[in-house]
Amino acid sequence: MRKLFSLMLLMGLTCQAYADNTAPMTLHGTLIEPPPCSINGGQDTLVDFGTVGTSRVNGENYKQVIGYTIVCEEDPDNHPWLLGLSVTGTSTSFDTAAVQAQVDGSSSRDLGIRMLLGGKAFVLNKRVDISQGPQPILQAVPVQAPGATLPEGDFHATATLLADYE
Repeated sequence: MRKLFSLMLLMGLTCQAYADNTAPMTLHGTLIEPPPCSINGGQDTLVDFGTVGTSRVNGENYKQVIGYTIVCEEDPDNHPWLLGLSVTGTSTSFDTAAVQAQVDGSSSRDLGIRMLLGGKAFVLNKRVDISQGPQPILQAVPVQAPGATLPEGDFHATATLLADYE
């Protein structure tokens, strides 16, 4: 019993020594949201490739510039928000920067629309930092699976352009 009391007394003294080396700490801050942005005023963007020759789809022919504008409200406190851009959608099995396209009346999965940002492949579902100044050039171009023969018919593809802050 005496050993137990001595052990308890020793533990109490040890805890008291640590208690003298503590100080209360208060943490606080303010949560803020970045200013809202919109792309093309919330309107859909249509890229019309016109009539495309099935044997001329090579990743260069029929390239189109995608007109878009990103407008962000001003931040009155001038915080250093980092703006990013991404294209979300289903990529083809042969090109991670190409949105899967469907040819009407066909089950072919051999046609895609490659996205380019600043002239380079813009991998789908991957965010890229951009400046809040002039926006980089965004382009789209039809591509096909290697060795594929494309069927005739109208084609379409859909994706979403997303601007966000990090």
